[in-house]
Amino acid sequence: MFHDFFKVARNLSRPASLAVFVVGAGMSAPALAAPDAPVSEGWAKCKSQNPDERIAGCTQVIAQIDKEPKRSQLAAYVNRAGAYQAKGDYEHAIEDFGKALEIDATSAAVIVARAAAPLRSHGRSPARRFRLSPP
Repeated sequence: MFHDFFKVARNLSRPASLAVFVVGAGMSAPALAAPDAPVSEGWAKCKSQNPDERIAGCTQVIAQIDKEPKRSQLAAYVNRAGAYQAKGDYEHAIEDFGKALEIDATSAAVIVARAAAPLRSHGRSPARRFRLSPP
């Protein structure tokens, strides 16, 4: 399933592919890229596939968020939000997506992920919610 999805997503722009992944696959957001500089222990964990490690690592990064460029600040909040979503903690995920939108209110990927989170918290699939019915 994932292999086919990534073939399609690769042909989209980065924000669109992340948005499609979040909404279409009904999963949490994947970890965004960390900064290009040497990676700290916090950033290494912030990119982890393990939600608990990702939350711990991103929390370390966020504790010193003022030292990070805007792109990295956005990545830290989105990565932690995705980990919270993976654990079913939608309240914290929505809060972190909101913080990410404070950093970049034009990020299509974050807007879609933030909009989809409340739907998942009520047990609804975002993809099904917006499916058109035949006339």
